[in-house]
Amino acid sequence: MSETVVRIRPSTTVVGRDAFDQPVLAGPDEAEIPGALVAPKGSTTVVSQPGREPVLTATTLYFRRSSPDIAPGDRVRVRGVEHDVDGEPAAWPPRRPGGPSGLVVTLRDPEG
Repeated sequence: MSETVVRIRPSTTVVGRDAFDQPVLAGPDEAEIPGALVAPKGSTTVVSQPGREPVLTATTLYFRRSSPDIAPGDRVRVRGVEHDVDGEPAAWPPRRPGGPSGLVVTLRDPEG
């Protein structure tokens, strides 16, 4: 069953200047994207330092017959939880010439 997810993209719109004359950006742009198939999380334990074993978790989104505008640097809200886009989303070719293609997006938890 497909779900609607929300793409969250940092804004590039300057709305003012702060006390140090640095640009102040508008809030992030959000867009609802229907048709996502959400794969369960997988996890990996990474041994980086003695006594520490962080666990990295990932969720995968599949879009059949559509290629929504999701890019590296975006975040995606899935079931109320925000995730970072992990790498470049991957498109796959249509089943028939001229038919719709699909998109696979790997997400990671921001704590990872």
